[in-house]
Amino acid sequence: MKKFSKVFVLMLFVIFIIGTVTGMSWGQKKVVKLGFIGPFIGGDATEGLAARNCFDLAVKQANASGKYQYRYELIILDDESTPSVGVAAALKLTSDPEVIAACGHWNSPVAFATTHIFGAFKVPFMIWACMHPDLTAKSKYPEVTRISSTLDVENKDLAGFVIQKLGYKRWSIISDPTVYGAANAENFGNEVKKLGGEVVSVDFAPVGTMDFRPILTKIHKLKPDAIYSGNVVMEGGLIKAQMGKLGLNYLYAANSGLYPKKFFEIAGKDSEATIVTKPGVAMEKLKEWTPFKKAYDEAGYKEPAGWYALYAYDAANIIMNMIEKVGPDRAKVTQAIRETEYAGLTGPVKFDKTGQNVHTLNTLYVAQGGNWILWDESDYSKGNKKLPPIRGKK
Repeated sequence: MKKFSKVFVLMLFVIFIIGTVTGMSWGQKKVVKLGFIGPFIGGDATEGLAARNCFDLAVKQANASGKYQYRYELIILDDESTPSVGVAAALKLTSDPEVIAACGHWNSPVAFATTHIFGAFKVPFMIWACMHPDLTAKSKYPEVTRISSTLDVENKDLAGFVIQKLGYKRWSIISDPTVYGAANAENFGNEVKKLGGEVVSVDFAPVGTMDFRPILTKIHKLKPDAIYSGNVVMEGGLIKAQMGKLGLNYLYAANSGLYPKKFFEIAGKDSEATIVTKPGVAMEKLKEWTPFKKAYDEAGYKEPAGWYALYAYDAANIIMNMIEKVGPDRAKVTQAIRETEYAGLTGPVKFDKTGQNVHTLNTLYVAQGGNWILWDESDYSKGNKKLPPIRGKK
């Protein structure tokens, strides 16, 4: 009897151990790694950090939901807005076989340096912000997609508005000479000419230029109607601030490179009446914005979630949804992303044969009282405030 009792106890112990080990294995999910690259230092850091936060938030929400069969881990790398640093980050991600997909870059020059790496290693890579059209239009890699808009579409919409609706026809252009800046200058200039306007001058100043007064003084002698900036926010903000110091009252316009809130820190009170475009629908009108903002704030992120950061949030969800659908296989995820149709926080997403999101609606804003205000809701639109004069008109 005692022998039977000992055997019975031993059997129960074995069953307990087996059940415990099995339960542990059932409770553990396979880990899938995702990469994120953006600028976390320098003039573009605000945008890079906000996008990192949004990507991170999407991953945390997925892991906490209990609805996903995999557990996602995020590898975050800084590209410092520098192509060589971006290349090092891309190589680190693509050399890790556990990294199934990645998302990256605020700056087009950095993306031009890295996309071929992701393509060569066949790692799905979704661009969350860079706007140069050739990043997708001339890409040979099915792995590369872009969720955001392109600068040619933005510049077309902007030119149509400021020339056809507002009547500013004679333009001076100031831009940086990077692939992003040069493409902006070319695209906007071409649109001005198509619409019967005139480009009276084009000037290029390197990234990092602090003094634009010599260029602005030369432009003032030409008496254009308006000045277009093809820069990103640091240089774009400095140009507007120095226009104010020189007393130059010209309409100032740009695409979404100047949309980050840092523009108001740099340009200060001289930011007033600047006109910009922003890809996608108006954030303020999105019913999804309030719950997203609540979740973002509760997560404790320090940087405000700007519009481009929301593209990173949607990118993370698309990538994870496709991995859930086809499994952590790079080739299958690549194909699934190309075929997806997704209703995101930034609007609908569907990629064409080049990997570009085909939904490229743009929204117009004007600087008013230290903030971006929807044009249609602004005092300038209603006639309560006046834009700078058009030369030759009283």
